[in-house]
Amino acid sequence: MRSPRLFTPRSFSHLITVCDLAVEIVQLRLRAMRAASRRLFSSKAGAFRTRINYTSTSVIDLALRDPAAASEHFWQPTREYNQLFAELGLRHAREEYGWGDDFAAAIKAEAPDERRRRVSEFRTWTAKLMREQDEQALTVDKAKQAIALLDKEPTMMPVASARGMNDATLDAMGFTAVAHESAVSSWDDWRLEPKSTAQLYAAETAALVKEHTGASHVFCTPRKLRATDGAKGSQPPLHGVHADFGPGYVDELAGVLDGSEATPQAMTLGLAKQLTAAGITAAELRASRVVVLNSWRALGEAPTARQPLALVDRRTVEAEDVAMIEMPPGVSSAHALRLSYAKPREAHRWYWWPELSSSEVLLFTQFDSADPRGCRMLHSSVHHPQTPEDAPPRRSVELRMLAIFEA
Repeated sequence: MRSPRLFTPRSFSHLITVCDLAVEIVQLRLRAMRAASRRLFSSKAGAFRTRINYTSTSVIDLALRDPAAASEHFWQPTREYNQLFAELGLRHAREEYGWGDDFAAAIKAEAPDERRRRVSEFRTWTAKLMREQDEQALTVDKAKQAIALLDKEPTMMPVASARGMNDATLDAMGFTAVAHESAVSSWDDWRLEPKSTAQLYAAETAALVKEHTGASHVFCTPRKLRATDGAKGSQPPLHGVHADFGPGYVDELAGVLDGSEATPQAMTLGLAKQLTAAGITAAELRASRVVVLNSWRALGEAPTARQPLALVDRRTVEAEDVAMIEMPPGVSSAHALRLSYAKPREAHRWYWWPELSSSEVLLFTQFDSADPRGCRMLHSSVHHPQTPEDAPPRRSVELRMLAIFEA
């Protein structure tokens, strides 16, 4: 008796059809799930909750009582890391290049291409040491991780959409989004972009701010590029609540103009040169309303989805929430750095712009000499829990601008 044929050509063809149909159904469901995720992600009405990295309450309170003690405490781990990192760099120079006591002089004599090559080789060499569990390399890495965790107070906060809100203006909440098409055609090569590209972008953004605010003068600092994919010439998004200026910024800038400021920030020196070239004196600066703004633009064809920028409604921030913690010269650079940090408060109201495209510019006020409550424009990159898995990397460009309004 012949055994029955389990698969005839016809039944086998039918089975393939059924399998293809099942695969198609699964793919349709996956696409529907991704679309739902995107709708949830870009919803203008829905808020999300995420962990935001504030500075610890104890450090902010210390900074309000004793700024010098807070600065010493806050930046000491960075000093220690920089020292350890420098020692590792010296070891690399000795082992790989045979450099000795002439290390500093050799670095100063390097051409840009030579320095890029050495830095790349140093990273490869360090990665090899880490794989080999080299004690010195592990110590440096541990010190770096300690900086990222020290004095942080991560806090779960709701973040709402600012799109369509009447109060989403510079005068009210302290931030707004403005439609603007850039004349810059490509940012593909971030590190080697022509200087004219940066100049063009600065000029068009300054013109936009003048038009939007009515400022008589607008001066720009060098642009800063941020990316989540480590693109050349970029920095990673900053996950920490801060404002880029302290309450006495006009005095610092005027002090550079009249020679009374002993420890200016590098950014202030650059702005002072532009003010001098424009014929603006320290006395004229002090007599004017001075506003420092940031512009923030997403780059690329797809709207920003990964690690978006979030901002606090400045009306919800009290003076005792924020303190400036100065980084003295010599910690990470030859110049001082004065940022404001904040402790968590439930009353803070956080916002973001869903679907922010490269045809929009986000503007927010960092400092306003006419605001007696000081620097309250807190911001931070945040993680959106509904970010689609296939969302492209974030790439963005930002500028800080000094706007002067004649009295």
